[in-house]
Amino acid sequence: MPAALCSAFTESWLWPVRISGPFVDGTLVTNVQAANARRAWTVQQKLADDLRTALETFRSARRGSLEAFYFYPVLADFDVTFASTAGRYLVRFDGPMSYTQGIVRNLSDFKIIQVQ
Repeated sequence: MPAALCSAFTESWLWPVRISGPFVDGTLVTNVQAANARRAWTVQQKLADDLRTALETFRSARRGSLEAFYFYPVLADFDVTFASTAGRYLVRFDGPMSYTQGIVRNLSDFKIIQVQ
């Protein structure tokens, strides 16, 4: 993924929850279904045509959301050899990508989610 996108994301934590009910008295019972939360990152950034093309090529190489890849939210944690696991997350694209055409730059919007 283009390194320029690493600084333009919003991070969120997702807890999978199962909801049972409503019961006769109107209550709901919620149970957390995982020991750890899944992280998700939403990226919305204006990109030049070359970066947008690089992003589309990368997504096509991963067959959309079918193939996982490593994501380093903090660029300083990036390891060229991939030997260090500190600061990296195994993620996949989640949902569609959208583009809004501009005069010089295109607004790109997509989401990636941690694979557990």
